[in-house]
Amino acid sequence: MASSRVLAIAGAGAFVAAGGFATAAVVTAQSQDQVPTKTVTVDVGSGQTGPAGPAGPAGPRGPRGPKGTGAGPRGPRGPRGPIGAKGPPGQAGPKGATGDAGPAGPKGDTGAAGPQGPAGPPGGTSCPTGSTFGKLVINSPGGQVSIYTCILD
Repeated sequence: MASSRVLAIAGAGAFVAAGGFATAAVVTAQSQDQVPTKTVTVDVGSGQTGPAGPAGPAGPRGPRGPKGTGAGPRGPRGPRGPIGAKGPPGQAGPKGATGDAGPAGPKGDTGAAGPQGPAGPPGGTSCPTGSTFGKLVINSPGGQVSIYTCILD
C-alpha cells in the first residue's frame, strides 16, 4: 500500500515537472529579463491516504465442475439433409442515367506577392487578470523543481 502511494506521488511529481520544464523553456525563451514577483512552495511528500479506488476487472473463470447425473449421454448426430432446389433469380432494377462530366477549366496565372506586413509587438509573459507571474517550487521525495508560471492571486 505504501509503495503504491510513493509511486503515485512520484508519478504525479514527474507529470507536473515535465509540464513545468516545458513551461519554463517557453517562458525562458520569451522573457530572458523578466523577474518573478511571487514565489509559492508546494510540498507533495505527505498527506492523508485517499479513498479506495474502483473495483478491478473480473478474474479468470474457475475450473469446470464434475458432470451431473441428471441426463443421459448425448445421442449420435443424424444424417445431413438434401440440398434444396435453387430459387429463381430476382428482377434487375432500373439503371439510372449517368450525367455528363463538365470540362476542366483553364489554370489561372499566379498573382504577385503582397507587401510584407508590419512587425509584431515584442514577446513576453502576460498573465490573466487575477494572477501574477511568479516562481512555483514543488518539493517531492524525489527532489525539488522550480517552475516560472502565472500564479493565482
